[in-house]
Amino acid sequence: MDDPILEKLQSIEQQLDQLQEQGRRTFQFFNKALSNDKKTKQKNLQSKNIILEQIYSDPDIRYPHQKIIQYLLNQYDYETKQYKKVYFSKLVKETRIGKNKANEYFSLLMDKGLLQRSTDGYKVFYEINDET
Repeated sequence: MDDPILEKLQSIEQQLDQLQEQGRRTFQFFNKALSNDKKTKQKNLQSKNIILEQIYSDPDIRYPHQKIIQYLLNQYDYETKQYKKVYFSKLVKETRIGKNKANEYFSLLMDKGLLQRSTDGYKVFYEINDET
């Protein structure tokens, strides 16, 4: 049976099987990636909810503190799966709080365990303490 049409048909069937297998593997890969992304987003949302519960139930934490925390909660990096560090001046500018009172706000939030502070030379960075 050296029929060239039959051989060509078998070759096409093999290629089709290979393409289907590649498509199945690709689908599994993206399905797993989406599942991991959903889990990460759910974990981040749970973390945000815990922190928001803390700040809304604490009478010492007022509106400026809440603005700071809410801004920092939105600075989550899904690639590194952690909160980004934000430069002091940018944080003051974005949340529209006065520089004079900002240190008081930040120190209260650090005392409550909600923020972490780090420095790089003269620059001061703040981030959410995700160990809360």
